[in-house]
Amino acid sequence: VNMRGEVIGINSAVNASGGIGFAIPINMVKEMLPDLKAKGRYARSWLGIKIQPLTPELSETYGLKRTAGALVAEVVPDGPAAKAQLREGDVILTFDGHVLRQASDLPLYASMAGVGKKAPLKVWRDGKEVAMSVTLTEFPGDNPARASVSPSEASDLGIVASDLTPMLQQQLGLEDRRGVVIKELNEAGPAARAGLRPGDVLVNINGRDVPNMHALAEQMRRIKAGEMVRIKLIRGGAGLFVALKKP
Repeated sequence: VNMRGEVIGINSAVNASGGIGFAIPINMVKEMLPDLKAKGRYARSWLGIKIQPLTPELSETYGLKRTAGALVAEVVPDGPAAKAQLREGDVILTFDGHVLRQASDLPLYASMAGVGKKAPLKVWRDGKEVAMSVTLTEFPGDNPARASVSPSEASDLGIVASDLTPMLQQQLGLEDRRGVVIKELNEAGPAARAGLRPGDVLVNINGRDVPNMHALAEQMRRIKAGEMVRIKLIRGGAGLFVALKKP
């Protein structure tokens, strides 16, 4: 709520002791409301790439005069962008009619465009603009049939977590990463004892990537009680390994 008493966002998680909070902007909530009322859920659309900002130095190597746009660092195999023949090293200048002033604009536009939407793009490739389009699919992990397998395995670690959504990616400065963000910890659980904190993003368990809650559940299911678990996480933009024992 702002100083005028207007709702400007809805908290999705708060950790008062750590000073970490996550909120969904009210304009995004307004766009979600029709689907939430009709279906009880909101399906985010997905482009299927990892991006990074353009620095002045990178812009110069591309022959671009500005740092606006999103540099494609990785294309997810068999994802929407891969099927549209988007390439690593492309610079996305516009998405669905929106000019990208900075890389962090893209995850928000892509997630809100709509599942099944055929979105036009303008891409900088080989020194010239290229027009193309991509048909967006549902964000992995948003399907309730897949997400329903996750809670018990995640609780083995003593955490409450969620997929790293485009909004959380922007808030945490992790636009080019996928993973599971910790929202709450059981202070007596193995994750808390190992030093994990709310806001940490789990990206890998025992050498296997954890792009979403479904993958986390699958990884934890493979590990037997009493076995040690090696976790790679992102904290403050830096990678960190921790180890804990599955109870």
